Amino acid sequence: MEKLIIIGFLSVIFLSPSYATTLI
Repeated sequence: MEKLIIIGFLSVIFLSPSYATTLI
């Protein structure tokens, strides 16, 4: 299940980089 979380997190970063930058 950890892999699914990582894949989902990476997909969010690629789909919405602007949102990922706000988290960083």
